[in-house]
Amino acid sequence: MKRMVLIANPSIENEIINALEEKIIEFNYNIFPQKHGKGKSRYRLEKTTSYEMEFFLVSYLYDENAVKARKAIYKVREHFPREVIKLYFIDTQKSSISFKKYKKQNNLQQINENT
Repeated sequence: MKRMVLIANPSIENEIINALEEKIIEFNYNIFPQKHGKGKSRYRLEKTTSYEMEFFLVSYLYDENAVKARKAIYKVREHFPREVIKLYFIDTQKSSISFKKYKKQNNLQQINENT
């Protein structure tokens, strides 16, 4: 199972959702409200044409549906090549370790590499 996180411009939100619902039967998802971010030069708040306005879509998909979702998003990206679409898949089956263990493992690897 994979967690799909999609970040895109709200102007193509309907196209993305329609494409995903066409490809995946019973597509369940959560959409977070529009978020504002900081651009390279300044904050851009409350502007309808701002590139910093985004929506977040999160869904949990089986592996075969993750492939279908990726293909659907690529088709939307072909129709809207100038729009920003970021798509991430996170494997939920991998065991997660605490930051303390991760830091300890990372330090051990660095010591082994240096010797």
